[in-house]
Amino acid sequence: MMKKFFLTIVTAVIVLAASASIAATNDADNYTSLLPAGKPSSSMTLNGFDIALYADGTASLNNGRGVIMPDGAVYINGNRFEPVGVNKIPEGGSSTSINNCKVAVVDGQFYLAANGSLILVDQSGNATVYTTSDTVAERGGGAPAAKADGPNAQFQTGWGYYTGEGVTQDYAKAMEWFLKAAGQGHSKAQFNLGSMYDNGQGTAPNHAMAVRYFEMAANGGYADAMRVMGAKYYIGEGVPKDAAKAAEWHAKAVEAGSVLSAVYLAQMCRDGDGVAQDPARAFGLFLKAAEGGHDHAQMITGYMYLSGEGVQENLEEGARWTRIAAGNGNVNAMRNMVVICRDGIGEPQDEAQAAEWDRKAAAAK
Repeated sequence: MMKKFFLTIVTAVIVLAASASIAATNDADNYTSLLPAGKPSSSMTLNGFDIALYADGTASLNNGRGVIMPDGAVYINGNRFEPVGVNKIPEGGSSTSINNCKVAVVDGQFYLAANGSLILVDQSGNATVYTTSDTVAERGGGAPAAKADGPNAQFQTGWGYYTGEGVTQDYAKAMEWFLKAAGQGHSKAQFNLGSMYDNGQGTAPNHAMAVRYFEMAANGGYADAMRVMGAKYYIGEGVPKDAAKAAEWHAKAVEAGSVLSAVYLAQMCRDGDGVAQDPARAFGLFLKAAEGGHDHAQMITGYMYLSGEGVQENLEEGARWTRIAAGNGNVNAMRNMVVICRDGIGEPQDEAQAAEWDRKAAAAK
């Protein structure tokens, strides 16, 4: 029978950090339904961007992910922008013109101008629609379209000011636009306001206000906000410390797809912290997070299979998950692989591999 104490494993409680990274812009919607029937009259690929032009003047970016209509209206990133007059693409780079459309790549940024409207797409794929006739080459750019309809447009404008993409970075203005979008139920804008209040960006730090906006986003179904709410209650930041409420929020986040909350809730179930101690539930949650690619969860899943904690002992599965975690850089899993390979636990004995894992673990300290 396998000894239960052979693994040099660290299973300390995971730190439930309450900080949150700000949410990026929404993925661009697909507007293929707006494109004319039939094939485009001309098409090209420039710096990895696919452009298609239609006989009626419609211009399509990357198979309908952005569209400039014949009247100049722009559809991109979940927003509709009105035409604003002729805009100039900055000089330099590579460019070409077909019919009424001009496309260019300047300083690694992609420009599409047609029908009196101009779209700038940066190297990260974020899009900005410009509203002035000034050349964008001035590096202050035109202001992102502020009068576009709806919370998605307001969110994108806030994102532009937050990142400084196309405009001068301005956290205070970013907050103004996020507030507009948040007031209309935009969950990512609410989440970003929570992050900015937490980190003191554009305002003095205020954890209570941060929680207010995180909870709005969480109630709107945003998984990362649910996770942060769980962390806030666990450490008592901006709200009274309450492990039971922390577990409730993490459970909601797991249902919404949060891998991190699966890890946090698994550890709480394992320890009986805020919930009844339940090794089987803990194992199931760790396995879910392991399948989601979390290396610590992969290491713990391997350990639980090897030791029979919360699941029937399975040495082969234990060794397999430990190897996966080690391959993903988990140092404790590397140390465990030394023992697995040296003693032949769940896989053939291999002294050379044991020595190699020992070397890797030492180098990774």
